[in-house]
Amino acid sequence: MKVKYIPKEKVTKACTFCGEEFDTPRDRQRFCSEECRKEFIRQINTFGKCPHCKKDLL
Repeated sequence: MKVKYIPKEKVTKACTFCGEEFDTPRDRQRFCSEECRKEFIRQINTFGKCPHCKKDLL
């Protein structure tokens, strides 16, 4: 028996990188755009710290 995924209604979340609020049907989405996601990863790779909470990640 296959379980079909039923998408939830859209939720409003704040982007982890820029703080901009956005609507998403996906639970795990953390960024409002691909640019924010790439910039977040670039900053972690450059500085070794999370730009959101300043915690050391490397």
